[in-house]
Amino acid sequence: MISGLHHISLKCATLEEFEKAKKFYVDLLGFTIVREWPEGVMIDFGNGMLEIFNNGEGIKTKGALRHIAFATDNVDEIADMVKKAGYEVFIEPNDIIIKSNPVLTARMAFCFGPLGEEIEFFQEQRSRISDDKNMKNGDYTVFNNHEYRVSQSYDLENMRRVVKIFTYNTDDIDDSFQYDETYKYYYKIVDPHDLGDVFSYSIDHYYKGHKVQKCVGKQGQITLFTNDSKFAMENGFEEHDPRDRDYLKKDVSESEIEAVQIGPTLNARYRP
Repeated sequence: MISGLHHISLKCATLEEFEKAKKFYVDLLGFTIVREWPEGVMIDFGNGMLEIFNNGEGIKTKGALRHIAFATDNVDEIADMVKKAGYEVFIEPNDIIIKSNPVLTARMAFCFGPLGEEIEFFQEQRSRISDDKNMKNGDYTVFNNHEYRVSQSYDLENMRRVVKIFTYNTDDIDDSFQYDETYKYYYKIVDPHDLGDVFSYSIDHYYKGHKVQKCVGKQGQITLFTNDSKFAMENGFEEHDPRDRDYLKKDVSESEIEAVQIGPTLNARYRP
């Protein structure tokens, strides 16, 4: 029964290559040596290991193994670090989207390692969608038999109000949709006359039976806010900002919060 990846193996043609490889993976990238023997070394990179031999011979060929991908929380920083150490970053950090279901957005970069191996640094990016995945939050409409989120703004160039429909799901798009690099969704500008009814939804959050405000940070941490000082004092909330004493905060886990769906309610502001 296979339980997962154990290790990836590399071979060095010379002792000089071997020492260079160890320096790259251990000293530069910060991985840990877990065992050494006369012909090689085993290095732990977190969720697998890298085995490097010093007795490789013959001409190197690329073969079927295309590259090694390491997960990171900051592609730009590690690519810059590798470049400053003298290694070629042959694909600079950039955002990609894999049109899978669900859509995967990521940031990645490639460099050549000390043995000429291709190394990818890969950072999955959180979709900017409600963390209460089974609940709706915002304005929704049905357009061409698909449900979309809706927003509106003003086109200053053409002096007109515009309505945008957007989605994270590639099954709901065609060639007329564009991709928003900032918010990681697909969108289309539509005529308000072509929209059906727009319905609004919201989510209320409760902590120990008390309504609170929920905020999700960049790393996924959940912070609750309340301006009820008595409730806050009884439940371990702390001062949020000395300049703003009205709100107190507390970091919690998702399982400690109860979410309640509010809506749908008909939203008339999108009517032409």
